[in-house]
Amino acid sequence: MDNGISTNFWSNGLDNFKNKMPKIVNPKSKSCILPQCGNCYWIYWIFVIVIALIFIHWFFLSKTFGKEYKCKDLLNHKLIDRRTLDHDCCSGWLASHFVLFFILGFFFPNCIALLIIAGVLWEIIEYIIGIILKKRSNNEPQYTITGCNVQYKDVYITGNLLDIIADISGIFIGVALRLLIDPLLPESWQLKKT
Repeated sequence: MDNGISTNFWSNGLDNFKNKMPKIVNPKSKSCILPQCGNCYWIYWIFVIVIALIFIHWFFLSKTFGKEYKCKDLLNHKLIDRRTLDHDCCSGWLASHFVLFFILGFFFPNCIALLIIAGVLWEIIEYIIGIILKKRSNNEPQYTITGCNVQYKDVYITGNLLDIIADISGIFIGVALRLLIDPLLPESWQLKKT
């Protein structure tokens, strides 16, 4: 059935998009400066989109619910109520780390190093932001959260070792599942043999 769109529409469109980018970030260019440019290029865009969605999520919650936003964030509610590695554990945010990196590990099994570096780097950035926010909040009147079982009660953004463990677990389980089912996939979807 011909729907008026050529079969090469998507691949040609993506190739044209890549060819118009500056050479230093173009995965087809030999002067690309991004690590693992060719095979892992789309991971960079996925991270940009995920980070943008996180900030939109936070902005929406904080503007809609004011000081109550930490209780209203469904991802902040604890799925498991215990302390692990000196942190309250374990909210939907931890689960979201696992799910994101599981999906990325499954679809980009050749990019393990980049995924691990990205996960660790993000937690370092969150840790620094958390320190800055904690210093700022020390000068403001404290708002005590009561009546809701959430992981992040005071500083909402903070680096967490458990998130790194969830990231790495998700990566390796995703890669393992991909390698396990790869022979069952259509040949065009299978990993290239080297």
